[in-house]
Amino acid sequence: MKYQKYVDKLKVDLTGKTYIVTGANSGIGYELSKYLMYLNANVIFACRSEERANAAINKIREEVKTGSAIYLKYDQANLTTIKEFSEKIKKEYTIDVESTTSNVDIKAESYIVTKYVSIEDNLPTVGENTYEKYPITEDTE
Repeated sequence: MKYQKYVDKLKVDLTGKTYIVTGANSGIGYELSKYLMYLNANVIFACRSEERANAAINKIREEVKTGSAIYLKYDQANLTTIKEFSEKIKKEYTIDVESTTSNVDIKAESYIVTKYVSIEDNLPTVGENTYEKYPITEDTE
């Protein structure tokens, strides 16, 4: 695993910890998921595509034998799936959310449109970079 010698210096064991990683099937989300699993964490792959999520999990498994991974459908551009995902998480998992991160990608044309169009009109940028984490992290009391 790339950078393994640096990760090993951390001497962190995440056994019993569960992490939600949005976009875990590629890019930064994929790498983060791989490292969390290497450190014995349980990782929820929150992705749109079950096929791509399972392919990513299988690829990680070729390199990393520790930790666990499951796929849960999560389309950040769809309020219905955001709500269903957050309800499932709250019902089935005990997760202490300490922080959230977003990989913000706002294109010029999207920025202009966000002033006039809501996520319900199928504008992914708003859901992906603004609203999508609120239902997971909101106070449930």
